[in-house]
Amino acid sequence: MAEEQALDRVYRIGQTRDVLAIRYIVKDSIEEVRTRRIAIYQDSFFRHIMLTRRLQYVQQIQKSKLDLITRAIGTDGPNQGEVVRERLEVSSPTAQCCVNLTA
Repeated sequence: MAEEQALDRVYRIGQTRDVLAIRYIVKDSIEEVRTRRIAIYQDSFFRHIMLTRRLQYVQQIQKSKLDLITRAIGTDGPNQGEVVRERLEVSSPTAQCCVNLTA
């Protein structure tokens, strides 16, 4: 708390250059435990935010791809289930493809 007040005071005075604040923490003290807990909380919060954003991005890309496919096929083409089925059939390992690379 006092550290944040000191930093705020430095900037209120009119400091225009960067300020380097050094924090000294005594081993096995309450401050050490507090600092560790805050770091763990911030790390888990950051990971949660990044995972949520990544999931939203993937969902947005999938929706965009589906919209493009729907527009390309039109309303008189196959429905979405058929498109997915066709995509699975194309990527199926049972597809017949033989290439002679030894010749």
